[in-house]
Amino acid sequence: MDGFLDTGTGGLTELRVHGVAGTPPAEMLNHPHPRMVAGDGTTGFFRRWWPAGRPDTPDADVPGERRREAYAWAGLTSGGRTIAMWLLLLPFALANVAYFMLPRPADGRRLRRAVEAAQRLFALLLTGTLVATVTRASVDLIGWQCTAAGRACADESAPGWVRWMGELWGGDPSRRLAVTALVPLAVVVVLWAAGQR
Repeated sequence: MDGFLDTGTGGLTELRVHGVAGTPPAEMLNHPHPRMVAGDGTTGFFRRWWPAGRPDTPDADVPGERRREAYAWAGLTSGGRTIAMWLLLLPFALANVAYFMLPRPADGRRLRRAVEAAQRLFALLLTGTLVATVTRASVDLIGWQCTAAGRACADESAPGWVRWMGELWGGDPSRRLAVTALVPLAVVVVLWAAGQR
Protein backbone atom coordinates (compact mmCIF):
# COMPACT_ATOMS: atom_id res chain seq x y z
CA MET A 1 0.00 0.00 0.00
CA ASP A 2 1.37 3.40 -0.95
CA GLY A 3 1.17 6.35 1.41
CA PHE A 4 1.87 6.41 5.14
CA LEU A 5 0.15 4.40 7.88
CA ASP A 6 1.71 3.97 11.32
CA THR A 7 1.25 0.30 12.24
CA GLY A 8 3.61 0.31 15.22
CA THR A 9 2.77 -0.09 18.90
CA GLY A 10 5.51 1.92 20.58
CA GLY A 11 4.90 5.32 22.13
CA LEU A 12 1.56 6.92 23.05
CA THR A 13 -1.78 6.07 21.48
CA GLU A 14 -4.66 8.54 21.58
CA LEU A 15 -7.69 6.26 21.46
CA ARG A 16 -11.03 7.75 20.43
CA VAL A 17 -14.23 5.76 21.02
CA HIS A 18 -17.63 6.86 19.76
CA GLY A 19 -20.85 6.91 21.76
CA VAL A 20 -24.15 5.23 20.95
CA ALA A 21 -24.66 7.38 17.85
CA GLY A 22 -22.02 5.34 15.96
CA THR A 23 -19.79 8.15 14.68
CA PRO A 24 -17.82 6.96 11.63
CA PRO A 25 -14.03 6.52 11.99
CA ALA A 26 -13.31 9.40 9.58
CA GLU A 27 -15.14 11.83 11.88
CA MET A 28 -13.59 10.42 15.07
CA LEU A 29 -10.09 10.75 13.61
CA ASN A 30 -10.91 14.06 11.91
CA HIS A 31 -9.20 12.61 8.86
CA PRO A 32 -10.66 11.66 5.44
CA HIS A 33 -8.72 8.41 5.00
CA PRO A 34 -9.14 5.98 7.92
CA ARG A 35 -7.77 2.44 7.55
CA MET A 36 -8.68 -0.57 9.70
CA VAL A 37 -5.62 -1.98 11.47
CA ALA A 38 -7.42 -4.59 13.62
CA GLY A 39 -10.91 -6.04 13.90
CA ASP A 40 -13.61 -7.06 11.47
CA GLY A 41 -16.86 -5.74 10.03
CA THR A 42 -18.53 -5.62 13.44
CA THR A 43 -15.89 -3.75 15.44
CA GLY A 44 -12.48 -2.43 14.55
CA PHE A 45 -9.52 -0.18 15.27
CA PHE A 46 -8.77 2.50 12.69
CA ARG A 47 -5.75 4.73 12.10
CA ARG A 48 -5.08 7.64 9.79
CA TRP A 49 -3.65 6.91 6.35
CA TRP A 50 -1.99 9.61 4.25
CA PRO A 51 -2.02 8.74 0.53
CA ALA A 52 0.74 11.27 -0.30
CA GLY A 53 3.21 9.79 2.21
CA ARG A 54 4.35 10.78 5.68
CA PRO A 55 3.08 14.30 6.53
CA ASP A 56 4.96 17.11 8.23
CA THR A 57 2.03 18.51 10.20
CA PRO A 58 2.34 18.91 14.00
CA ASP A 59 -0.59 16.51 14.74
CA ALA A 60 0.61 13.73 12.40
CA ASP A 61 1.41 10.23 13.62
CA VAL A 62 5.07 9.69 14.46
CA PRO A 63 6.13 6.00 14.54
CA GLY A 64 7.38 4.94 17.96
CA GLU A 65 6.29 8.23 19.49
CA ARG A 66 2.54 8.96 19.06
CA ARG A 67 -0.47 8.04 16.97
CA ARG A 68 -4.22 8.63 16.84
CA GLU A 69 -6.54 5.63 16.74
CA ALA A 70 -10.33 5.15 16.70
CA TYR A 71 -12.35 2.21 17.97
CA ALA A 72 -15.67 1.73 16.14
CA TRP A 73 -18.14 -0.66 17.80
CA ALA A 74 -21.42 0.38 16.14
CA GLY A 75 -21.75 -3.05 14.52
CA LEU A 76 -22.43 -4.62 17.91
CA THR A 77 -25.78 -2.85 18.24
CA SER A 78 -26.87 -2.15 14.67
CA GLY A 79 -28.69 -4.70 12.60
CA GLY A 80 -31.43 -7.13 13.56
CA ARG A 81 -32.80 -7.71 17.01
CA THR A 82 -30.66 -10.78 17.59
CA ILE A 83 -27.39 -8.85 17.23
CA ALA A 84 -27.85 -7.38 20.72
CA MET A 85 -27.90 -10.88 22.26
CA TRP A 86 -24.20 -10.40 23.06
CA LEU A 87 -25.36 -8.29 26.02
CA LEU A 88 -26.59 -11.50 27.68
CA LEU A 89 -22.98 -12.69 27.72
CA LEU A 90 -21.57 -9.49 29.21
CA PRO A 91 -21.24 -10.74 32.83
CA PHE A 92 -19.45 -13.87 31.61
CA ALA A 93 -17.24 -11.84 29.28
CA LEU A 94 -16.20 -9.56 32.14
CA ALA A 95 -15.30 -12.61 34.25
CA ASN A 96 -13.11 -13.85 31.38
CA VAL A 97 -11.50 -10.44 30.92
CA ALA A 98 -10.68 -10.26 34.64
CA TYR A 99 -8.90 -13.60 34.39
CA PHE A 100 -6.73 -12.49 31.46
CA MET A 101 -5.96 -9.10 33.03
CA LEU A 102 -4.10 -10.61 35.97
CA PRO A 103 -0.50 -9.43 36.24
CA ARG A 104 2.08 -12.15 35.78
CA PRO A 105 4.88 -11.49 38.28
CA ALA A 106 7.75 -13.98 38.14
CA ASP A 107 7.98 -14.39 41.91
CA GLY A 108 4.24 -14.51 42.76
CA ARG A 109 3.16 -17.92 41.47
CA ARG A 110 1.32 -19.00 44.61
CA LEU A 111 -0.60 -15.75 44.87
CA ARG A 112 -1.44 -15.86 41.16
CA ARG A 113 -2.70 -19.46 41.39
CA ALA A 114 -4.85 -18.55 44.39
CA VAL A 115 -6.35 -15.58 42.53
CA GLU A 116 -6.93 -17.70 39.40
CA ALA A 117 -8.73 -20.30 41.52
CA ALA A 118 -10.88 -17.57 43.10
CA GLN A 119 -11.77 -16.18 39.67
CA ARG A 120 -12.70 -19.62 38.34
CA LEU A 121 -14.86 -20.16 41.40
CA PHE A 122 -16.51 -16.77 40.80
CA ALA A 123 -17.25 -17.69 37.15
CA LEU A 124 -18.71 -21.03 38.24
CA LEU A 125 -20.87 -19.32 40.88
CA LEU A 126 -22.03 -16.75 38.32
CA THR A 127 -23.18 -19.51 35.99
CA GLY A 128 -24.75 -21.44 38.87
CA THR A 129 -26.58 -18.35 40.09
CA LEU A 130 -28.10 -17.75 36.66
CA VAL A 131 -29.26 -21.34 36.25
CA ALA A 132 -30.56 -21.53 39.85
CA THR A 133 -32.49 -18.27 39.49
CA VAL A 134 -34.17 -19.34 36.27
CA THR A 135 -34.90 -22.80 37.71
CA ARG A 136 -36.40 -21.29 40.85
CA ALA A 137 -38.60 -18.91 38.87
CA SER A 138 -39.83 -21.43 36.32
CA VAL A 139 -39.95 -24.78 38.12
CA ASP A 140 -40.77 -23.75 41.66
CA LEU A 141 -42.84 -20.59 41.30
CA ILE A 142 -44.69 -21.42 38.09
CA GLY A 143 -44.55 -25.22 37.74
CA TRP A 144 -45.05 -26.18 41.38
CA GLN A 145 -46.86 -23.32 43.11
CA CYS A 146 -48.69 -21.06 40.67
CA THR A 147 -50.22 -23.58 38.22
CA ALA A 148 -51.53 -26.05 40.79
CA ALA A 149 -55.27 -26.61 40.81
CA GLY A 150 -57.08 -23.73 42.51
CA ARG A 151 -54.07 -21.39 42.41
CA ALA A 152 -53.83 -17.97 40.76
CA CYS A 153 -52.18 -19.10 37.50
CA ALA A 154 -54.92 -21.70 36.90
CA ASP A 155 -57.61 -19.00 37.15
CA GLU A 156 -59.31 -17.57 34.04
CA SER A 157 -57.79 -14.14 34.70
CA ALA A 158 -54.23 -15.55 34.42
CA PRO A 159 -52.23 -15.07 31.21
CA GLY A 160 -52.77 -17.80 28.62
CA TRP A 161 -49.06 -18.68 28.37
CA VAL A 162 -49.20 -20.06 31.92
CA ARG A 163 -52.90 -20.89 32.44
CA TRP A 164 -52.89 -23.87 30.06
CA MET A 165 -50.69 -25.91 32.40
CA GLY A 166 -53.14 -25.45 35.25
CA GLU A 167 -56.05 -26.38 33.00
CA LEU A 168 -54.37 -29.51 31.60
CA TRP A 169 -52.35 -30.77 34.55
CA GLY A 170 -53.59 -28.89 37.63
CA GLY A 171 -53.59 -32.07 39.70
CA ASP A 172 -50.45 -33.64 38.16
CA PRO A 173 -47.35 -31.77 39.35
CA SER A 174 -44.88 -34.07 37.59
CA ARG A 175 -46.01 -32.95 34.12
CA ARG A 176 -46.02 -29.28 35.11
CA LEU A 177 -42.50 -29.60 36.54
CA ALA A 178 -41.27 -31.43 33.44
CA VAL A 179 -42.52 -28.66 31.15
CA THR A 180 -41.15 -25.83 33.28
CA ALA A 181 -37.79 -27.62 33.61
CA LEU A 182 -37.31 -26.91 29.90
CA VAL A 183 -37.00 -23.18 30.64
CA PRO A 184 -33.49 -23.35 32.23
CA LEU A 185 -32.43 -25.58 29.35
CA ALA A 186 -33.76 -22.98 26.90
CA VAL A 187 -31.79 -20.23 28.68
CA VAL A 188 -28.57 -22.25 28.35
CA VAL A 189 -29.30 -22.85 24.64
CA VAL A 190 -29.93 -19.12 24.07
CA LEU A 191 -26.64 -18.23 25.79
CA TRP A 192 -24.84 -20.86 23.68
CA ALA A 193 -26.40 -19.45 20.50
CA ALA A 194 -25.38 -15.92 21.49
CA GLY A 195 -21.85 -17.15 22.12
CA GLN A 196 -21.71 -18.75 18.68
CA ARG A 197 -22.73 -15.50 16.97
